[in-house]
Amino acid sequence: MAKIYGQVSNVKGEKLKNAEILFIDFADNLLNSAYSDSDGYYYLQMDRNIYGMIYASYNYPDESLGFWYQNINTSKPHNIDITIGNVEFLNFKEKIDREDFSTIKYSFSIISKDSLKSEGIKLSPEFKKEYLSIEIDDLEFRDFKILENRKIESQNYDDYEIDNYTLILDIDKRSYRDSVLSIKYNNNEEIGLIKRYI
Repeated sequence: MAKIYGQVSNVKGEKLKNAEILFIDFADNLLNSAYSDSDGYYYLQMDRNIYGMIYASYNYPDESLGFWYQNINTSKPHNIDITIGNVEFLNFKEKIDREDFSTIKYSFSIISKDSLKSEGIKLSPEFKKEYLSIEIDDLEFRDFKILENRKIESQNYDDYEIDNYTLILDIDKRSYRDSVLSIKYNNNEEIGLIKRYI
């Protein structure tokens, strides 16, 4: 049995008490949950080996949106610190090409807390490539491309407008097994983060 543990904070570095942490499998089944203590610490004990993801939130959506950490293998323990911001990455998925290993592609959307609270139909914040920073195992990665595909999403959002993107990394996935990909959106007012094991 493996444990997943760490500390929850906001983008200002303040530790968050009573943040909700969920462990979900790839079929969206809730397998475990916890709340952070007064110092922001949380602990999940997993009783079986499975791949899944962490979703964390704090006072959603009044104070912040959600944080995702994907592709976690519970066969070993993980120390995962969580940073919750006011931007959330949604529908973050790998676009698998079983014949081309020279690039990794991910599709995703972004929404912001301020956009959710506004009267408009657009839920995504303003986007520029320079608002994204990418790290692999805590090393900055600059060789990436972004493709934008704006469309109307109706699922769960009643025809609000959400911007959709494709991230392309020119790396061989086989060389980065068990590496951690970290993507941060920061336009100086709105900040969000997602992480996943490659």
